[in-house]
Amino acid sequence: MDTEIKKIIEERIKKLPPSVAKAIRGIPWLETIKNIAKNNNLSEDKEISLIIETTILVYGIESPKKYAEDLIVNLGVGDDLAEKILKEIETQILIPIQTLTGGVGPTEEQKNSLSISSAETRARETANKYSLTSSQTNTLVNNTLSSIRNGQKVSPEQLVTNLNISKLLAEQITLDLEKRVFEHAVKQVSPEKREVEKPKPETPSKIPEIRPDNLPMQGSNFIPTPKPAFQNETLDKQRVGNSSGIGVPRYATDNTPPIATSPAPSARNIIEKKLNDITVGNKPPETKYEKDPYREPLG
Repeated sequence: MDTEIKKIIEERIKKLPPSVAKAIRGIPWLETIKNIAKNNNLSEDKEISLIIETTILVYGIESPKKYAEDLIVNLGVGDDLAEKILKEIETQILIPIQTLTGGVGPTEEQKNSLSISSAETRARETANKYSLTSSQTNTLVNNTLSSIRNGQKVSPEQLVTNLNISKLLAEQITLDLEKRVFEHAVKQVSPEKREVEKPKPETPSKIPEIRPDNLPMQGSNFIPTPKPAFQNETLDKQRVGNSSGIGVPRYATDNTPPIATSPAPSARNIIEKKLNDITVGNKPPETKYEKDPYREPLG
């Protein structure tokens, strides 16, 4: 560690309130930093840079905003790994120290300071990537941070108006911010300000549920038979139950035995019957005379 930095730290320790100095000494934060560096496979040089930057932060010499910027630049790691290290520093060192100082817990602003700083750094890197002016860079950073706090995203139309750039360039910047900033920051900053729309409970339907018992047997394209002009009352009385108009009407089963009928007579039988009626049972014709009165007896 640089001699000048050591001197600054020693002077800062003397100015700290006793409760804060005691809290810092009560946590093995140097060992914690080394473990964080080891778990994230940082080289020895990067581990030293992490220790220096975190020490300056712990003693209040550097703001969390500046710490996040310097950490990303000095470590030279990717965005995802830098975000992971920032979170580990916050949860394993900063919050425990504040708890020992008698605080009831970190405020929302303190909890999100590292995330906001990381988002600002990435927004400035995006501005440099597209060669924006200093004024445009500051406007882009302000719009980005404001959108994050409100749980929203920067729109291309907003950048076209505020930065006075083309729509194509605004869409490219918006896409870059979406990938590098909002995917990480929106999930962490001001969760109570992001109203999560809960699905509305479904209102019970008044339509009766169709079960297999009452499921119609015909399809939706079924056309009922038109009502006849004449109805046979005898057949109507034989129907069982009420017809629903769907399908074939059902009738009662007829168990009556069939009536025995003789076969239809043929033409020959008819002629024979008529001849029998004429000949059978008729008396022979009566003769008026037994003897011929005009015939003389022989002998």
